[in-house]
Amino acid sequence: MNVHRYEESEAMVNAIDRPSIFLAGPTVRGYQPHLTSWRFAAIEEFNKQGFKGDLIVPEFTSKTE
Repeated sequence: MNVHRYEESEAMVNAIDRPSIFLAGPTVRGYQPHLTSWRFAAIEEFNKQGFKGDLIVPEFTSKTE
């Protein structure tokens, strides 16, 4: 399973050639350091379930961006 984030180029994400899921939903913002993104648990669950595709995460790796 591959996880793609905003730091990657649009061309790289567009080149995904296997099943993929875009993890849309509420996003923690930089001014909310007391919150944790729900996407970490979602990625872990997809991994536990053996998902072989790619996940597209609409968040930056760093909370400051």
